[in-house]
Amino acid sequence: MKLIKVLLGSLTLSVVIALIVATVGSIRSSKTEPGVYSFSFTEILFWALYYITPTILIFAVIVLVVYIMMDKATSASRLIKVIVAVVVAGGIVSVAIYMMTRTDETNGVYLIPEGYEGDVFVFYNVPGTRPVKVENDYFVHKINDHGYFVTSTQDMRYGSVTDRYYYVDETGTRTEIDRQCIYLFPTGGYSEYPESGEGITDLYYSGFEVTTVGCGQDFMAGEQRRESVNFDRVIQEVVRQYFERERE
Repeated sequence: MKLIKVLLGSLTLSVVIALIVATVGSIRSSKTEPGVYSFSFTEILFWALYYITPTILIFAVIVLVVYIMMDKATSASRLIKVIVAVVVAGGIVSVAIYMMTRTDETNGVYLIPEGYEGDVFVFYNVPGTRPVKVENDYFVHKINDHGYFVTSTQDMRYGSVTDRYYYVDETGTRTEIDRQCIYLFPTGGYSEYPESGEGITDLYYSGFEVTTVGCGQDFMAGEQRRESVNFDRVIQEVVRQYFERERE
């Protein structure tokens, strides 16, 4: 009986909250500029119920379970039991939401020879090379004078871009590069299947262009991007040096 009451109460609460959210959302949507799509009251209400109802139901059930357990195990007052149950349920639900919504981060550090400008590439899953060095949970990529870095680490990190870029002088001193001086390339993969049957498989790469002039939002967006003339040269060099053959 208690469970049914809790569930009914939770459903009622979720509907009330969803109606409030939908009302506020529709009022804000009505103020958007003409031609800009905005969600209707019904759409907002649907999505609010979709996300809010399960959360409230789970929270209420945990509160009830914790309360019943405490009721059997302790003689504390009803108020104390309710407070403890709510705190425990809130903590469990908060952790669950965090784990489900948490996004990974790329956490890459790129050490670029001082004065270098142009395309930079990183190749992963290259046999005979070293794994990426980890420095305070950041993957360190030491770019060579030719503008690339190779590693046996199988793949790059994916997620929110939290990378850092530095120029490094001969003494090892790092000077951070403004993010507006970096244009990111799409990630990709490379494979070859020559007639000999010995192919290059699962070679992944990422890259970017770095500049010291013309930095800004336009550069970051690629509006000044020219077609790369370096990738073919770099991939040919990597194939020749680490796979000991010519690229076909």
